[in-house]
Amino acid sequence: MTKAKTNNSNAKIPHRKKADAVFKADKYNGYTDLLITNNLFRSFIRRSFYIRNILKFVKGKTIDFGCGVGEVLKYLPDGSLGLDPDNTSVKYCQSRNLNAKFYDIKKAKYSLEFLKNQKFETLLMNHVLEHIDNPEKVMTKLLEESKKINLKKIIVVVPCKIGYEADETHVQYIIKDFFENNIKSPHYKIVHTKYYPVNNRFIGNIFRYQELVIVYEINK
Repeated sequence: MTKAKTNNSNAKIPHRKKADAVFKADKYNGYTDLLITNNLFRSFIRRSFYIRNILKFVKGKTIDFGCGVGEVLKYLPDGSLGLDPDNTSVKYCQSRNLNAKFYDIKKAKYSLEFLKNQKFETLLMNHVLEHIDNPEKVMTKLLEESKKINLKKIIVVVPCKIGYEADETHVQYIIKDFFENNIKSPHYKIVHTKYYPVNNRFIGNIFRYQELVIVYEINK
C-alpha cells in the first residue's frame, strides 16, 4: 500500500504538475476532471495559505475523509489515508502514489470501524460536510465512530456564505452555531472555532474563499 508524503509545514510545496492535463474525462469522470484542472494562481494560494492552515492542526496519522484528488492528502503525515466515495478520484490519487481507498457510503453508513487497528489520530473533513443532506446526523455519527477508533482530533472545514452559494453541488449551508448548538458529544470538545483567512464571519458575505475551521479534541 502506498503512503501519503510526510507532512512538513516548513517544506516548499510544489505546484501541481502540468502532466495532470493528460487525465481527460474519458479516463476520469467530470467531477474528478474538474478537480484536477490546473489553475496555477489558485493552486499557489491554496498551498501557501489554506492547506498550511489545516496542517497546523493535524496530529499523527490522519484520515482524510472525502479526500477528492488528494490536494491535502499528499501533505499529511506518513501512513495517512484518504477515503472518497468517488472511485475515479481515488484512482487519480493512487496514480500519484497516494494512499487512498474507495469509501462506499451506502454500505459503510459512515462507519470507521474497519480502521480500528490502524492507530490513526486525526480525522479531517475538508469541504465535505456541506455536500451532505443530513449533516447533523452524519457529524454526530462520525464523532461516535472517531471515539471507537480512539481518534484524538477532528478537523472540519466548511465554506462561508458566498463560497457555499458559488457551488451548485453544495446542499447544506453550515454556520458556527451548527457545531456549537446542534452537535453534542460526550467524547469531544471544540477547541478552535475561527474563520479563515480573516476571523470575521461577515467577510464570508463578500469573499468567496472565506471558510470556517472547527477543531475538536478528545475529552481527557
